[in-house]
Amino acid sequence: GRFDRRYLFQVLNMGHSQFAQYTGIRGPNTTINVACASATAAFSVAEDWLSNDRVDRVVILSADDITGEDTWEWFGSGFASSGAASTSNVVEEAALPFDKRRNGLIMGMGAAAFVVERRSHALERGVQPIAELLGTKTANSAFHGTRLDIDHVAETVDQFIHEIETNWGLDRHEIAPQTVFFSHETYTPARGGSAQSEVKALRQTFGPSTDKLIIANTKGFTGHPMGVGIEDASMFYGLMTGRIPPIANHKEVDDELGNLNLSKGGDYPELKYGMRFGAGFGSQIALSFVRKCEFEGERINGEKFLQWVRTLAKSDDIDMRILQNKLVAYVEGEKNLHGGIQGDEWQITKNLSQAPKVAIKQVVEEKIEVEPPVKQLTAIPVSAPPMESSNLNETVIEVVVKHTGYPADFVELDQDLEGELGIDTVKQAEIMADIRSKFNLPVDEDFILSDYPTLNHMIGYIQKMTGDSPGPVELAVAATAAVAEVAHVAVEAVTEVVQEVTTPATPAVSDESLNDIVIEVVVEHTGYPADFIELDQDLEAELGIDPVKQAEIMADIRSRFNLPVDEDFVLSDYPTLNHMIAYIQTMTGNVSDVKPIQTTQNQEPQIAQVIEEPKPSVQNEVVSTVDASHIEERLIEVVVKHTGYPADFIEMDQDLEGELGIDTVKQAEIMAEVRDIFSLPVDEDFILSDHPTLNHFTAYIVKMQGGTPELQPEVETIIEEPEVEPIAKEIVEQPPMPTPIQPVSTEGCRRWQVEVEECHGELSKL
Repeated sequence: GRFDRRYLFQVLNMGHSQFAQYTGIRGPNTTINVACASATAAFSVAEDWLSNDRVDRVVILSADDITGEDTWEWFGSGFASSGAASTSNVVEEAALPFDKRRNGLIMGMGAAAFVVERRSHALERGVQPIAELLGTKTANSAFHGTRLDIDHVAETVDQFIHEIETNWGLDRHEIAPQTVFFSHETYTPARGGSAQSEVKALRQTFGPSTDKLIIANTKGFTGHPMGVGIEDASMFYGLMTGRIPPIANHKEVDDELGNLNLSKGGDYPELKYGMRFGAGFGSQIALSFVRKCEFEGERINGEKFLQWVRTLAKSDDIDMRILQNKLVAYVEGEKNLHGGIQGDEWQITKNLSQAPKVAIKQVVEEKIEVEPPVKQLTAIPVSAPPMESSNLNETVIEVVVKHTGYPADFVELDQDLEGELGIDTVKQAEIMADIRSKFNLPVDEDFILSDYPTLNHMIGYIQKMTGDSPGPVELAVAATAAVAEVAHVAVEAVTEVVQEVTTPATPAVSDESLNDIVIEVVVEHTGYPADFIELDQDLEAELGIDPVKQAEIMADIRSRFNLPVDEDFVLSDYPTLNHMIAYIQTMTGNVSDVKPIQTTQNQEPQIAQVIEEPKPSVQNEVVSTVDASHIEERLIEVVVKHTGYPADFIEMDQDLEGELGIDTVKQAEIMAEVRDIFSLPVDEDFILSDHPTLNHFTAYIVKMQGGTPELQPEVETIIEEPEVEPIAKEIVEQPPMPTPIQPVSTEGCRRWQVEVEECHGELSKL
């Protein structure tokens, strides 16, 4: 066969440039990788480009096909092996946003497209915008590949809302009842997951007003696509239609999250604002905040759109057709509508305003004092003063209303005509011509339109030209707050085996027939293949078998082995099949004399080695209190081996999970190897959660080796001192101060209009 000459174009990340070729759009063009927060982060890029006048509009495309034939085996296996994916084969029992039963995500795919542009450009082409983009924020917490730093998440969200308040004169408590929060929650397990981080962030940010928000999430219906802004699109449609989808499959309230105001679906006509929270692997986070735009009649005016196309084509003789899913304008049809495929005739009577639904809320347990929003003003000297004559002001505003259709109370004299009011230069020229006519201004060949960016400037010009010019004054102009540097992230939290070691490690059993019967029962009740099941897997966290199904399995086992009634039996004390097998042996009086096994994930070879191989003599030495430095070195070596962290990154007093991001499964693996290295005896009273730092590990080793555990009291003093809680409370009660305001152009405050269009209708090659 012949090597395909298009190979490079097929495998390189070139979708964005290929779209440009497909549509003929020639502006700036790029792709971004912010993992699962990419679509939301793209709005930040659009905001930056528009603020810096690099473009007039931005088309955002988000799409992935991770569940397709070519990628499913690889990515599906990756998510499953990492523990992030649910193992349930019943969607309603797996797709559980915010539910206490959540146990892992379901992978999804999809596509969504957006157009972000100045309001004037939207109106010019006959489209009434769906929403205004009031602000965006992207951040990275430099924390962990697959876990969330919930404190940084909360700080970043709080600061973002503070910036929105400052820039737009809003109050978070006043807008909360009118706001829908579109969550990223992937229904991965509780600790370090998206739900926990989002709820903490909302409570720290909105305080007592949190329960007035409406919380929406679409992943229960769509699964979790990697880079697609399905929630972003749902947010815009939800604001436009006043309808929000419900949270799917929610039945059991998680006490740690509280009784949230989760969307029940249906009409929410009071909604005016939308907040989007996006997160991604690699400590990525993206936020956007939008305000609903009201419109009358048909949102898209087909006749006005055609006139816009005629203006671009510089010809009234055009024929619009849909060709290969593109809306194409054939110019001067007699010349170019000949031969070949010309596409289907385009009907302009379509109503593209209809769409789906969604919703939010949340109960707060803490009271948070929030500073009232302060409008930051920066004095900027200008040459054009505001006019003292109210008649002159009113006349100028009337002209603007006439040319734009804005209500008079919407127009302010110090607003930037293009940046804040969205009046482009052509419209400004028309307004100035009308003003020149109304006030009989003389011809002025030195007049430069760009020198008069606000109505105050124009009024000053009128006064000068009519000989009624007061002295110069200073204008107070709202300045945008510089984006604060906040390290923060939300990532798809992988499913972790949160296995409290509250029961003794259970002995593995050598009786193959007993093992086979137990596995056979599990296969019968779950439908899993027998070779998928391992005896040391956590039944709920790793195999996705919920407590009800576990009870059925145990009842079947009790029947098969004729076990006597045991009123002291507690199902949660037997989280693995090894535990169940040991229980069978105990109840039948046939307990094998086998060394206990640590139930850790993905450690079968190491377990066999620990049980069967004799320990080298160097590991059998008794370590006294004075050998603590040697212990610390060995501990750090083990952590480096299991995490890949550099040795100088690890400190003895760091919380293994909270600061180092080492989940409980990895901690159990580390402890198993530590027990092996130092030949520690079996300790049925050992509880992993009681040893959160390496200092705790050191003290435990010294104690188990017969030394005096002098380190332990000191560690306890450091870790458990009560000062930690007041510090955390103080952070909650006092929102972080914003970065000092820098004098910048009011361009930063402009409102970008957002709309979601059918690709064949709006992404046009003209």
